Amino acid sequence: MFLTDYHKVWKNLSSSKTISSYHIIQLAIIKAMEKYKDDPAVIFKATHFVYYKMAKAFTPVTRRIKLDNGVKEWKSVEFALTHASLSMTRLFMRDADSILTKEGEELYRDIYRNLSMKGFVEYYNREYVYIFVRQDISPEYQAVQAAHATMKAGYAFKNMDEGRFNGLYFTLVGVPDLNALGEIVGKYDAIPFYEPDLNDQMTAVVLPPVKSHKRGSLLTFKRLVFQQAINS
Repeated sequence: MFLTDYHKVWKNLSSSKTISSYHIIQLAIIKAMEKYKDDPAVIFKATHFVYYKMAKAFTPVTRRIKLDNGVKEWKSVEFALTHASLSMTRLFMRDADSILTKEGEELYRDIYRNLSMKGFVEYYNREYVYIFVRQDISPEYQAVQAAHATMKAGYAFKNMDEGRFNGLYFTLVGVPDLNALGEIVGKYDAIPFYEPDLNDQMTAVVLPPVKSHKRGSLLTFKRLVFQQAINS
C-alpha cells in the first residue's frame, strides 16, 4: 500500500514550513489507511478517524460579528476539503504514485469521497454517553445494572433540551470488577448506581455527555461483549 515511508515525507514537508490546511486532511486519510487497512469496515472507520482528526485541528468561527457578516462557521474546513480534492494526485507536495501503490491510491480516493461537510459537522456536534458495567456478574444482571445506571443518569440530564437528549449516542463498556469500576469513578465525573440486592455495591456508572472529538482516553475502551460472570 505504501511505496515509501510517508512519515519522512511529512517530516520534510513540516520542516519546509509549507504545510497547508488540506495537508492535515491528507495526513489523516493516510493514517486511517494504515490503521484500518485490514479491517472489513475500513471506509466507515477511516471516515470517522479523519473527522476526529479534523475536529482536533480546525476550529469554527464563533464571533457573532463575523457570522453576521456572512463568514461561514466552518470556512476553513470547506477550504481544506475542496483543496484536498483538487490535489488528490499530489500528497504532501509530491506525486501520490511515489508514496502509494495503485491499491493505496484507490483506497485513499474511496475514503476521501466518503468525506463531506455535512458528515463532518454532524460528527463534530455528536455527543456520547459512556456506560460502564461490572462483568463479574451474569450477563442478564449486567444488562439490568446498565439500565439502572442509565435511568439514574437520565434523571440527572432531565433539564437537557429534548432535541439534544434524543440525539445522544450511547457506548456500553464492560469492566472486570468493582475495583475497575472504582478507577473509572476516580478518573471521570461519573454518575454511579448502587445495587441494593448486592449490599449497595456499585455495579455501573454513567459519564455525562461528551463531544465526539473530546473523548480522548475514552476511545481506548472496548465496547462491552457479554460474557459469563468471571467468578461463576
